[in-house]
Amino acid sequence: MNKDLKSAVQNIKPLQLIARLFTKEKRIIKLLVFISIAMAMVLPIFNIFVMMPEFSRLLEEQEKEQAVSIASHFKTVYFSKAAEIGSGSLPPGLTGEIVRLKNDFKLTKIKIFSASGEVIYSTERKDIGIVNREGYFHETVAKGKPHAKVIRKGIKTLSGGVSVSDVVETYVPIMTGGNFIGAFEIYKDITAAKDRIERVIAGSSVCLSLAGLVFLAAVVITSYKARNALNMHEQAEREVAEANERLEQRVMERTAEYKKLSEEFDTLLNAIPDTLLLLSSDLKVTWANKGAARSLGKEVSDLMGRHCHELWFERSIPCENCYAIKSFRTGCVESSEVITPDNRILDTNAFPIKDEDGSVKNVIIVAKDITEKRRIEEEMIKTDKIESLGIIAGGIAHDFNNMLAAIALKLATARMYVNPGDKVLKKLNEAENIIFTAKFLPQQLLTFAKGGLPIKESIFVRDLIDTSVNLVMSGSDTSCEISLPDDLRPVEVDEGQIIQVLTNLLINANHAMPEGGTVRISAENIDIKSDGTGPLKSGGYVKLSIQDSGTGIPEEHLQKVFDPFFTTKRGGSGLGLATAYSIVKKHNGHIALESEVGAGTTFHVYLPASEKTAVTPKGAGAIYGGSGKILIMDDDENILEFTGDILRHLGYSVEFAKEGREMIEIYERAMQSGQPFDAVIMDLTVAGGMGGKEAIQELLKLDPSVKAIVASAYFSDPVLSDFRRYGFSGALIKPYKVEDLSRELRNIIEGRDKRDE
Repeated sequence: MNKDLKSAVQNIKPLQLIARLFTKEKRIIKLLVFISIAMAMVLPIFNIFVMMPEFSRLLEEQEKEQAVSIASHFKTVYFSKAAEIGSGSLPPGLTGEIVRLKNDFKLTKIKIFSASGEVIYSTERKDIGIVNREGYFHETVAKGKPHAKVIRKGIKTLSGGVSVSDVVETYVPIMTGGNFIGAFEIYKDITAAKDRIERVIAGSSVCLSLAGLVFLAAVVITSYKARNALNMHEQAEREVAEANERLEQRVMERTAEYKKLSEEFDTLLNAIPDTLLLLSSDLKVTWANKGAARSLGKEVSDLMGRHCHELWFERSIPCENCYAIKSFRTGCVESSEVITPDNRILDTNAFPIKDEDGSVKNVIIVAKDITEKRRIEEEMIKTDKIESLGIIAGGIAHDFNNMLAAIALKLATARMYVNPGDKVLKKLNEAENIIFTAKFLPQQLLTFAKGGLPIKESIFVRDLIDTSVNLVMSGSDTSCEISLPDDLRPVEVDEGQIIQVLTNLLINANHAMPEGGTVRISAENIDIKSDGTGPLKSGGYVKLSIQDSGTGIPEEHLQKVFDPFFTTKRGGSGLGLATAYSIVKKHNGHIALESEVGAGTTFHVYLPASEKTAVTPKGAGAIYGGSGKILIMDDDENILEFTGDILRHLGYSVEFAKEGREMIEIYERAMQSGQPFDAVIMDLTVAGGMGGKEAIQELLKLDPSVKAIVASAYFSDPVLSDFRRYGFSGALIKPYKVEDLSRELRNIIEGRDKRDE
């Protein structure tokens, strides 16, 4: 409150009593001034024109109030619940009560009117049936307002008669539920009372005349002071009103600011997607944001007054170890991870709200749905596992295949010194086949983990199936039926990777029939016309189907069979079908399945058909001799030794280098001497030295027409799948057969393309 307001309030207090008195009795003071003058100067006039009318008026007012009181009594006791009043519906006992009160209060007459103005009862029966049509009855009394008037002797009454005495005639409406249902008319003769007043006034005139002068002086002085007090009071009231108006304006402005702030805060809280709840001590929701309503699939109003355990878990009692109860008890923030009935994971926190004495009044619950976060974390863990497997598999594959390559080359060397009909040759061939089967083992894990790009060739489907069946079905109780059309197209695939796919599917079929059975393999040519929404593009495909008669796959598992690490087999890795799916997808193909529990499962593999001439599977075909100068670079002594022996046997001269820089120096000296190398075979990776990927760039600077073959045990390296982009003329995957090596050398030295064969 400002200074002006305080001053105004302080000034008004000592003047309030006098000013209030003067304001309330102002008319009486004026009357007393007039009476005092009259008493002192014109007493006869005063008696006739002032005193008598004033006392008569007071008498009339008193009689009117008495009439209203009597009528109110009748109305309350007898008509409080009446809907209407008629001549035949007067309450019992009413007439007796009217007569009694008429006598007690010395009333002249009492009438009761219906709402239409008809007299339905009167202490003078001659009045019954008369209708009051006067305007005051229908315009004043019928609207719920009493109406009264003093009828002088010889004057026409309100109801139309002529008065024989001074009478107070009063009309009092009867209202029920706001409706006008009738009225009372009460007559009171005041003639005798007025006569007594006149006698008293006449006797007191002399005394009043003497006292009038004294009283006049007192009244004049008091009136003057009271007027001054009133002026000061009015001034103070104006100041208070102005100050109050300013205060109200400030309150309105502050209220508007608080309302806007509240709306903004409410909007902010409702914009938060997390669940926010305010709980009372009995765990009932007293406030909730829209995020909470969305989380529960309800409206905010549906949450109010309900227990949190009822909303989330449909429980009638609190949850065990309830974190909200803990927060109420400890007064500390409590946290918990909650799993809802629909398997959502909520990260929840309970924040206590304390009052002034430190006791917890409410608890705010903040719940965040972290289901997706947990899923991503699990996927990241799986990804980390896969990456770790990829690193391990890469190292294993490189070393393992290098060892296999050395063994295979040694066996190939041994074969060269065995006569064609010798029994030892068969054993050497069997051992070599085992080696080339074994090379697929690390490739399965590495292909899935690191996603090696396929090195595609046009291959006969029959050759892929035969190789896969021989790998899986040898020694098995399961038989195999193969049905292929004669016009089946070749496919454009990576031989090793697709054999891996078929092997995994056959193993899966074999495991599905533990008591034995028959696996049926079929294939057909199909043409796809795609609108872009399906898994396959438009074009020609070969559809391979592998069917077992095993236990089948439950419906709830059908969407998961290709997920990494998903398995229902004891000791299974969960990588076989995931690897198959990954490989087929990289071939721009598709893999699908259909299954029925108890009837078996069929996998369908769609592979792009090839328009090229299919090549004979690697390892089959002739060994080509040749002539020329070959430079071999590898950091494995066994590879160098055995490859050199084979190439010499085939008719080539050979020189060796253990890493890229040494190879470049040898190659450069040969060029300078005029005896250049016809071809170079280089390992892709060299421990502690320059590998083939870097070395080929340097060789191309020396000799842009260099003919180089890249060889590597890292079969998933992109250099092998797209060797020409890196500057190589051919590629070999370790371990490789003599047939592959001889054919690759002949192709690049003679300038042939693989597709020509």
